[in-house]
Amino acid sequence: MQSISAKGITADHMKRSAQFVADLLREVGVDTKVVQSHNPDGTPGAWEVIGSKNVSEDAPTVLLYAHHDVQPVPDPSVWNTDPFVGTEIGTRLYGRGAADDGGGIAIHSGALKALGDDLKVNIKVFIEGEEEMGSPSFIPFIEEHRDEFASDAIIVADSGNWSAEIPSLTTSLRGNTDIDVHIKALEHPVHSGQYGGPILDANTLAAMLISSMYDANGDLAVPGVASEEPVGGLQRDMDEATVRADAGIVESYRLAGTGSLAARLDEAQRHRHRVRRASGGRKSFNVISPKKPRSV
Repeated sequence: MQSISAKGITADHMKRSAQFVADLLREVGVDTKVVQSHNPDGTPGAWEVIGSKNVSEDAPTVLLYAHHDVQPVPDPSVWNTDPFVGTEIGTRLYGRGAADDGGGIAIHSGALKALGDDLKVNIKVFIEGEEEMGSPSFIPFIEEHRDEFASDAIIVADSGNWSAEIPSLTTSLRGNTDIDVHIKALEHPVHSGQYGGPILDANTLAAMLISSMYDANGDLAVPGVASEEPVGGLQRDMDEATVRADAGIVESYRLAGTGSLAARLDEAQRHRHRVRRASGGRKSFNVISPKKPRSV
C-alpha cells in the first residue's frame, strides 16, 4: 500500500490506507471510523482515523497519535529493497514508512494487544493522514471533533529513540514556521559573459543568504536562536559512529557544529531549508539532500 500523501491527500489510496489502519485498531478493541477532514477554506482534506476504547468512566483518558501517510520515493533504484514491500533484514524491517510512521501505529496496536483486559485507562486514537504535507486541515479537524480529542494525556508515537538499544520518551516538541522567500535580482535573464560579476544570480544570492545563518564551525548563527544541552543535563551523548552509519554519512564529511552531538541533533530540528527552482520545480520535503549536482 502506497500511502503517499504527496500524490493526493484526498485521493482514494489515502482513504484505503486510513481504512486499513482503522481495521487494524478495531482488532485490538478500538471503535474506529474513517472521517474526511476539511481545510480552512472548506475544501475536502485528509482521511483521518479516530476512535475510542472505554474501560471506566472514572479512568483517565489517553489519546494515541500517529500518522498513516508516508514520504514519496523519488528514486526506487537507490533502494536495496522494494520500498513498498516490508523486508526483514537481520533484526530490522525495511520499507517506506516502516519507522515514520508505521512503527508508531504498530506501537499503539501492539501495546493495546499486549495489555488486553489489563488496560487501566480509556483510549482515544487519532491517526492523521497528512502529517508529511504539513497538516493543513489539522486545526479545523480538531475544532470539528473536540470530544474525540478530549483527554488527560497524549502519547505521540512519531519521535525517535536515543539509539536502537535505548528506548526513549520525548517529553516536549516544538512547532515549526514555514516562510517562502522569493529572491529577485533581474527583471529578465541576461548573459553572464556580459553582466556577470556585479550582478549575482538568484541561486548565488540564495546560497549566500542560507550560509549567513551559520558560522565557520557550522553552528547556527541566527540572533535569538541558541543551541542548548538537554534539560536536566546530558547523561549520555550520541555515538558518532552509530549516527554516521545510520545516516549513511560519507567518510570525508566532518559533522557540523560544536558541543555535544545530542545538542547538535536537537538543534537540527530548528532549521531546515528547502530550495525550489524559479521554474517551479517539484514540491520540496523535509529531507536532507544527500547530494547536489552542480555544473560550474
